[in-house]
Amino acid sequence: MRVGNSWPILALFLAAGALAKNVEYKCFLEMGGAKPAIVHFVLDQEKAKNLAYSLPYTRLHLKGEPMVTKVHECVAADSAFSSAAARKLEQQQPR
Repeated sequence: MRVGNSWPILALFLAAGALAKNVEYKCFLEMGGAKPAIVHFVLDQEKAKNLAYSLPYTRLHLKGEPMVTKVHECVAADSAFSSAAARKLEQQQPR
């Protein structure tokens, strides 16, 4: 049984995947003995939900490739941190 040409359906499926929404998040982190820092990430909206759980023991693509040792908090980039220490550091740290 021949269904017909499936290319249009495949193209529609691929286009829908390409439209996956990316979001920006910021995290208050500690990295291998260095001072705490605010680090920004742009990632798929679905992956953002688990960002804080996936970062520990990850090497970041920053100078010296520091390893994340502790995640204090991750929030959407347009949201405020709940931690006073994170808010203070965000004001001091250049973006």
